[in-house]
Amino acid sequence: MLIVWILVFIASLVLLIKSADWLVESAEKIGLAFKISPFIIGVTIVAVGTSLPELVVSVKAAVKKKYEIALGNIFGSNIFNILLVVGLPSIIKPLIVDDLTFLVGIPFLVVATLLFIISGISQRIHIWEGIMYLLFYILFIAKLCAFL
Repeated sequence: MLIVWILVFIASLVLLIKSADWLVESAEKIGLAFKISPFIIGVTIVAVGTSLPELVVSVKAAVKKKYEIALGNIFGSNIFNILLVVGLPSIIKPLIVDDLTFLVGIPFLVVATLLFIISGISQRIHIWEGIMYLLFYILFIAKLCAFL
């Protein structure tokens, strides 16, 4: 039985690597076809596509009143993405951070983090705060598009 699990793990890993490669190539082709910045492709299509499973888990957890799972998923994902997803590739090859990231991405990331800390003080995230976060993301995308 252990051999079967090891084979499933290896097959899954191979499929994950191939699908990640396909995602990057497809996103690059979409960007080139529509003359869209790779950064915008990354924070829209790729980010939404990779976040959908997390969104489903968080929504299902919230519906079942398992709020700790929803919040843990959010925190875990953000910490994992910021530290490991940026850290590991930069060990392999240094990442070049462009002006768009410095002028738009980082300020929005800092403000979003501060807003999340402030809304977390009440130990409850209200509907109006959820709407605010959604509008903040829309503002972020609009600012990116206006910058280009």
